[in-house]
Amino acid sequence: MRIGLAKKWSGVLAIKIAPENIAATLAYIEENYRKLATTKMPYSVSFFDEDFGKVYKADRQLGTLIYMFSMVAIVIACLGLYGLTMHTVNVRLREIGIRKILGAEHRQLVTILGRKFLILILISFAIATPVAYYFMDQWLQNFAYHTHISIFSFVIAIVSMTFIALATVGGQVWKAVLAKPTEVLRSE
Repeated sequence: MRIGLAKKWSGVLAIKIAPENIAATLAYIEENYRKLATTKMPYSVSFFDEDFGKVYKADRQLGTLIYMFSMVAIVIACLGLYGLTMHTVNVRLREIGIRKILGAEHRQLVTILGRKFLILILISFAIATPVAYYFMDQWLQNFAYHTHISIFSFVIAIVSMTFIALATVGGQVWKAVLAKPTEVLRSE
């Protein structure tokens, strides 16, 4: 809690109070302030946690906005990846059928189709990591007390990104692998 003259903050008194029964504590402080004050100027009371909350309100709003846009970006990226997967699988459907007739196992076919997407994920991660590190580091420099960026954050990001991408790609690839080669090649 901070008490100071309303017009000039040169005389500020900081008092630590317990969170129990704040109203009674404030009444007690005001009563003693009135007894001991040498001036009749009004004073104002504010709490440090509220003051700090106001200072970091913009950062919290920015964080919420970034979170929301990140979720929208992930959904759009998954839709794009799903469309790319459908197109790739449809283009390579005959190849998959021929490979199955020649004795390829399901695991081999999934690896052949999934490798392309895994490489794209790794390339995008290699491009995005330094850019994200740079901008996060610049943003953190604006704070008096800041933390260092952990490599663990990037490990979680690559694992999550790979899992989401493979879940998005997996359904279409698995559907193509399970298709009967006779039905795929019948159109030829």
